[in-house]
Amino acid sequence: MLARIWLVLLAVVRGHETPTATIGRALHIIQAGEPRSASTFQFMTLCRAWQLKHIDVQCLYVTHPRQIRDSLRNAEQHSPLRRFVFKTHYSLKLQSGKSTPAHARQMKAFVESTPSCAFVASFSAGGRPVGWPGPRPVFEQNAMGSDARGWQALVVNYADLLGLETNQTALLVQYMRYFVPLRRCCGTQMSQDYRTLLNSKHAVTAAPYLEDIPDLAHPFKSDLAYNDCQAMNLSEVERLYRKTNVSMRFGSSAQGKVWTGLNLPPNYCSDGSG
Repeated sequence: MLARIWLVLLAVVRGHETPTATIGRALHIIQAGEPRSASTFQFMTLCRAWQLKHIDVQCLYVTHPRQIRDSLRNAEQHSPLRRFVFKTHYSLKLQSGKSTPAHARQMKAFVESTPSCAFVASFSAGGRPVGWPGPRPVFEQNAMGSDARGWQALVVNYADLLGLETNQTALLVQYMRYFVPLRRCCGTQMSQDYRTLLNSKHAVTAAPYLEDIPDLAHPFKSDLAYNDCQAMNLSEVERLYRKTNVSMRFGSSAQGKVWTGLNLPPNYCSDGSG
């Protein structure tokens, strides 16, 4: 999925201001994404980049705009210099069908009344629906067809948009180098391709010959979206992930319902979780 992302940059509503200028003026970021649209990749990149840039940053998963409002009010009273990156699926179409146009309009009203926040989004392969009543993203990430740039180029794109220095961009790329395979290959939110492979009858009976099992969604391993998880030493990837500068500095600065890379449980890829 990440190798097929097309990053679409949009001018914001306020005149002809660029996305970089808008983000640079914002104190907080609201990231909303459709499930399975690489929304967590977008969230993690924004979160870690914002932490490298501003240090005192909290990254939160929220289910409703009121949680964003409450977090901002609490910070104003107790931590006025704190900045936030919020991740949510609210206002976008959920797989369960719970999100409605009313949710989108509610999020739009909140964003327009909260100038300290910049709104970004991640959409599925169809892109942002025509006539979508939600807030207009400063920029959006779309899964729309083949794109050979890969995750590294996307991370650098985000770093440029958020105004990171060269050394900060290098630290962000180092972190995401290990986050991406852990996200794809371990735990409850691994890629659908690899989950299918692991759950297949052949994977159980023919192990350790997993390399002979075709990937049902991407049967050709030259496909850019193919996740070659079985070729990796995931325990070593996890060890290197924990040793990155970003992990050691910001490793426990988040809350959320599932692991997004911010609170990695011990032995995440080697204790059966993956």
